[in-house]
Amino acid sequence: MSRDEAYVLEWIYGRLDSAQYRHILENVFLPSARESYPKGILLFQEDIFLVQIVQDFQVWLARRPEIEVIL
Repeated sequence: MSRDEAYVLEWIYGRLDSAQYRHILENVFLPSARESYPKGILLFQEDIFLVQIVQDFQVWLARRPEIEVIL
């Protein structure tokens, strides 16, 4: 999010799957981002990480109007 601020880290148990990834985004990333940037669109850069291209994750992203995906 920014090189100038510290953010919460989330411990990942086992392999990172799309459900864990969504959990981290919803419960760690988005609250931290909204605290730092309360207004406007959040830019999310997809890097073709496997859990980002799974269809259920793509559907979740599409339902988040506050997130703009950058490829």
